[in-house]
Amino acid sequence: MEVPDELLSMLHGEQGPTKQKAARLVIDLASTAGSKKFIRCDNSHVSGVSVITGGHGLRRFLSDLSGDPLGKVVIPTTLNSAGCDLEKIEEMDIEYPDFLKHQFEIVQAYSELGIDATLSCTPYDRGIDSDHGIGSWAESNAVCF
Repeated sequence: MEVPDELLSMLHGEQGPTKQKAARLVIDLASTAGSKKFIRCDNSHVSGVSVITGGHGLRRFLSDLSGDPLGKVVIPTTLNSAGCDLEKIEEMDIEYPDFLKHQFEIVQAYSELGIDATLSCTPYDRGIDSDHGIGSWAESNAVCF
């Protein structure tokens, strides 16, 4: 597989441990998918925000990543909606111990990685200002954009 120099630099740890882990993950996923090369993205949208679906493992993973001062995103990146509406949390009647505390630990960790916590599932409507370039959006409704 053809791996760009910048990604190789990350893989070798030259840009810190967080980017090294991210490079490993991206390269492993690309290899599994049978990719031959990479393309550069101009913006990104991250899902995987709810403490209900990610649980303690997501909190630990993000805590580990966000502890690296070099571990910041390098392209504009927005964050998908969280597992609750802060203003309507009581109406949601979520039965999960310390839900709100854990949910916002996750949001805070993403913010520390330089990700804009838009908490929206519409990156094309909120947060991503560019209408050109290549986006990497983990949101199914964005395929129409």
